[in-house]
Amino acid sequence: MSETEDVQLLKSSTIPPVRVTARGFQTNEEAKKVGETVGAVLWMIGSIINLERLEGVTVAYDYDEALTELDRGFESTAQLQRTRDDVAIGAAMAAPVMREGQVKAHLFIHGAIAEALQQQTEKGWRTAFYTLAHEAAHVEEFCRRDKAMPGVLLNLRLQHEQAVLYEIADMCWGEYAASRLSSFADPEQGKAYEETFCDVLRRTREGGNGNIRAYRMHGDTSQLLDEITEGYGSLSKYASYLLGHLAGEDQTLEKDAGNAWKVLEETQYFSDSMKTLNQIFDGMWRTRDTWTGFEVFEPLMKWVRDMLRIAGITLSMRGGMLYLDVPFSEATMP
Repeated sequence: MSETEDVQLLKSSTIPPVRVTARGFQTNEEAKKVGETVGAVLWMIGSIINLERLEGVTVAYDYDEALTELDRGFESTAQLQRTRDDVAIGAAMAAPVMREGQVKAHLFIHGAIAEALQQQTEKGWRTAFYTLAHEAAHVEEFCRRDKAMPGVLLNLRLQHEQAVLYEIADMCWGEYAASRLSSFADPEQGKAYEETFCDVLRRTREGGNGNIRAYRMHGDTSQLLDEITEGYGSLSKYASYLLGHLAGEDQTLEKDAGNAWKVLEETQYFSDSMKTLNQIFDGMWRTRDTWTGFEVFEPLMKWVRDMLRIAGITLSMRGGMLYLDVPFSEATMP
């Protein structure tokens, strides 16, 4: 991009007039300064990513408390809380909300992330900038999906097997799309995603097999389902991060993520699934402006079902009830 094009690009932004609330800071002056910085950075990001559905921003050191206080505008049985797993603890979030019949998003940013935008070190600033860009990309993804499938995003009610499959499929697509849209913010982020994916890939099979062996003793199918979907769901999520970032940089897994490709070949169990997942994502991305209904997620949900079968469990519906079959196989033997 030429200097002239860059200047022209930054003359406008898609971000609407929104309030940036800063809480938990030592002084009002500090809070005001951080809020202004976050607003300026989001204005810049909004020249690249569509933020028309952003309805507010909260920068908070009391991050967890701030999440619980959000009026989401719709009934939800799930408490809004940060992501926590063996790999990372969330420090930023784009929370979908319902406002006047439209799906919008409220951004939450931990105070430490926001203050890093004022750091002089390039690494600290770049990490914080990428974090904001990634969450901003979720805002665009919410907007696109709500326009393509009005009334579906926050009102979809699924039962039993479909609910299990869609929860993972929805998470994977969201992170793929956000990572692809925000890759410009830090091209080097792909290395971090690759490292995390490799670490999770190495551990997931052993952990899942251990869960199945324990199930042979305790017999609690609900516990096993939670354990397997958590473990393999996490693997799927980090695969989605990596594939999205690579696509955003016009790169490929084979050529540009050599370590991940090597570990996939060594561990074998997820190699074919990874390739299929990438193909499904590519198809969904190319057609995302022509989506008309929930059926666009069916290939991805089928992929989740197949992945769980590889993990060692099979879901089925019988008489309106969800059953979990755990056949003995080489994959699950000690």
